[in-house]
Amino acid sequence: MLPLKDTNNRGTWFLERFLVPTILILVALLQFYLAHTANLSPWKGGGFGMFAAVDSPSMRVLAAEGLAEGGQLIRLDALDSLDNSTIRRILSLPRQIHLEQIASELISEKFVPQNVQRQTTLERLRRENPKFAIQVSGILLKNQPIYRLKTPEDPILLNDSVKTLKAIRLQWWSLRFDRNHNRLLAEPLGEPVEAGNWS
Repeated sequence: MLPLKDTNNRGTWFLERFLVPTILILVALLQFYLAHTANLSPWKGGGFGMFAAVDSPSMRVLAAEGLAEGGQLIRLDALDSLDNSTIRRILSLPRQIHLEQIASELISEKFVPQNVQRQTTLERLRRENPKFAIQVSGILLKNQPIYRLKTPEDPILLNDSVKTLKAIRLQWWSLRFDRNHNRLLAEPLGEPVEAGNWS
């Protein structure tokens, strides 16, 4: 039987040799699992896919469209009302529950037109991938302004510039590299979430 001191040395030796590699392997396996089953960006959760994938959080888009009270279909910047840390979190690991929460919060709000940085990304995605443009009742979203949430700091606008929504539809999209055609493609990360009355 070994003395207690030798047993402690063996335990310390084992921890020194195998604890850190074991933790790294577990983090890598968890990141791999979440990236393939829960839409975690390969750039997050350890960043093990950072050099192998273009699907970074900044390359993800929340496609949002609303049906205004007058029946006009408008594009929305649904992330405009959120703080930066929330945006980073939900773009890194987008979930359907996030869309449901955002939709329920925005359905009763007022929107005003705004040119936003995402507009160029959205336009490029729409040109390169026809499926990205969402159709409602045969109407295709094209060269319409993007609307954002109205704030108290906004100047007084003409009534026809302020829109209230009857319905809203949200869907996560990401970019992936198509090796066969050597180009970027947009693909949905999940099913669209709808709220309100589309009729």
